[in-house]
Amino acid sequence: VKIIGGWDVGFNSVVGYSELDGDNSVKHVIFAKDVTNIVLSNLVIREGNANGNYPHDSGGGICFWNVFYSLVGNVIVTGNSASYYGGGIYLGSSSSNVISSDVYSNSATNGGGIYLYTSSNNVISGNVYSNSAIYYGGGIYLGSSSSNMISGSVYNNSSDRDGGGICLVFSSNNVISGSVYNNSAGYYGGGVYVYNSSDTLILNSYITNNWGASINSVIHLRNGGSLTGLVISNCFIGGNNDTSSIGIYEDGTADTMNHKLVGNVFITNRLGYLYYEYGGNYIADDSDWVNINNPTFIDSTSDSTNNKVTNM
Repeated sequence: VKIIGGWDVGFNSVVGYSELDGDNSVKHVIFAKDVTNIVLSNLVIREGNANGNYPHDSGGGICFWNVFYSLVGNVIVTGNSASYYGGGIYLGSSSSNVISSDVYSNSATNGGGIYLYTSSNNVISGNVYSNSAIYYGGGIYLGSSSSNMISGSVYNNSSDRDGGGICLVFSSNNVISGSVYNNSAGYYGGGVYVYNSSDTLILNSYITNNWGASINSVIHLRNGGSLTGLVISNCFIGGNNDTSSIGIYEDGTADTMNHKLVGNVFITNRLGYLYYEYGGNYIADDSDWVNINNPTFIDSTSDSTNNKVTNM
């Protein structure tokens, strides 16, 4: 299935975008289930309103259920809403899909821009910005989803609770490599919130100017049982230039054992604390550096090497 817009009047060449407008009267602008090989290109998908009963309560712009090998490329997904999940885009039990499009100004209860549920091996390489969620994941929410990659920029999103930019819950082996900035959360993890998600890799990212209203954490690691194998590497980490701002906050009912912090740069003039640990120990912004496998900590990091501080 291919839907390719933007053709000129003679259908000779693609010169722009075609608009698919739900006028807030359809549950989904595009809905697909149990199919493979969908291509969406050169479209503006707007004003879908997923306010019905399950499954029509999610994915106001695009809702894919059990969809494989699709490409959403050069598409603008904007102004959509959902009463539950994925205001812009919802992927349920879907794998090997690529979203290389701008997703902005959408809203939902969770996952204002994009929501993935029990979905794997998907790539989000487009920009996700200015979306909002009532609870979790203003920009992107991954729930029970594994082996996905977020390589696009995630910025100017907000959630009323946790994970203003990105929220991972019970999701393993995912990679975040895009920039995450200018996001906000009503509670924790203005930039990234990770809950019980093992083997998460955050690398080569610029994660700064994010803030949380309750605990002002840029990256918030909350563990009720499984955060083993988490790696944060080669990232620039900064807050919102507030003395309460925390680069990485370790939280929860159990310690985040055996995660690694390698080769990161902490921007000290934008942080009150570089790292705040589950047991109440912390590294303040005036530390020289500081390998975080400090013996007063509760076995938090198995490896903390080549991290640096800077004043940018």
